[in-house]
Amino acid sequence: MFPPLITSRLIHPLRCRLNRWHREVDQIAKRLRQTEFAPLDRLYSLQERKLRHLCNNAANGSPYYKKIFAQAGVDPRQITLDMLSKLPTLERSTVRSNRENILVQSYPKSKIVQNATGGSSGEPLLFYRSQKDLCFAAAILLQEMTWCGMKPGYPHVKLWGAPTDVQSATAGIRAKIWGYLYNQRTLNAFDANPALFERAHGLFLSNPPFLLESYSNILYEFANYLKNSGKAPLNLPAAISSAGVLYDFQRAVVQDAVSRNLFNRYGCREMGNMAHECTNHSGLHIHMERYIIEIINPDENGIGDILVTDLGNLAFPFIRYRIGDRGKFSTPKCACGRNSLMLKDIVGRTLDIIQTPSGRLISGELFPHFFKDYPQILLGQVVQDRLDHIEIRLKLQAGARVGDIEPLIRKIIDISKDELTVTINTEQDFIVNPTGKYRPVISRLETHQ
Repeated sequence: MFPPLITSRLIHPLRCRLNRWHREVDQIAKRLRQTEFAPLDRLYSLQERKLRHLCNNAANGSPYYKKIFAQAGVDPRQITLDMLSKLPTLERSTVRSNRENILVQSYPKSKIVQNATGGSSGEPLLFYRSQKDLCFAAAILLQEMTWCGMKPGYPHVKLWGAPTDVQSATAGIRAKIWGYLYNQRTLNAFDANPALFERAHGLFLSNPPFLLESYSNILYEFANYLKNSGKAPLNLPAAISSAGVLYDFQRAVVQDAVSRNLFNRYGCREMGNMAHECTNHSGLHIHMERYIIEIINPDENGIGDILVTDLGNLAFPFIRYRIGDRGKFSTPKCACGRNSLMLKDIVGRTLDIIQTPSGRLISGELFPHFFKDYPQILLGQVVQDRLDHIEIRLKLQAGARVGDIEPLIRKIIDISKDELTVTINTEQDFIVNPTGKYRPVISRLETHQ
């Protein structure tokens, strides 16, 4: 392990001074610290100022939003938070069909990055983020790490699996050097299995990380493996659950086996991290300096559809974006002293884990990433009905044939080490949950609850 104090007190400050990217991230992080405990009225005022700038920029530079503001009869220069509801919601299908028209035409192309996600809804989605937007996202991540007690250089392990994230964390000598200096390591969650969990447990005992960060479902499976194997609790200083719903029963197991100090996070690839728990663990603080979150059409329990307005991405505006989840606000003010709005419950983005006869665990996050690589697939769903079999239900583009996606089938079989047989079904409708929400991956095997 590289000495954390050297990284925290010397290497990281020097990097922030000499590297333009890290210097900008550090400057944004300093501004976030200035508003972290600001009164709610001040946060609303900041949001409104940024909203006007975002909307004016969108109306002047985006053909799509120019039309939207004209149809809504809203002057973007005078828009207020109360007027936001006059604008229509932005659906995923709208982003797919209007992607180039949503893009602000005058934004420098050299400062725009294309991104993609299979999305927890399973629908392929291409979009753009600006470099400045990504700097802001990195500053928010830095703030969240601080809430967990992290400092640059503290040992940090990610049990992660999005292909782009794993590749960027492990590829290239430069990335490996920085990973060493910052004591960061990434374990591939797409290859989760008892052998990986056993190896990780041994590593954590001999060289315990300060922070373990993982998908919620994989983190739960890891904790469950430790519990069922009779392993001694790890008692790591902190853990972060992300990229999925963290249920109370999962939290209890993770806290017993991995870390009592478990932080829940809410985010997505389109937006970045939008909300995060503090040390009180009484709800998720919304990063109001960057996001406006609305909950519309709430039921009797206050749970409704989540809409997000990203105040930071000026290149590709997401205004009132229907993210595909349902949730509710937390009513009591947090005792930590932060005044930001909070989310209490998130319903959605739950991807089941696929199991194999040998006990390997394949994260459900894998399949939407595979689907997005095949333009013939409009929508996909994986259903495991037996330990050795999965059915893939697909909605294909007109004229597309199952034979066009034969490499995908082979890839999935290879991932399972030839333990799963795969059936393709293009005839049956997709399975939805009792609330009508589509789930891209469903396991009908007996759960570990």
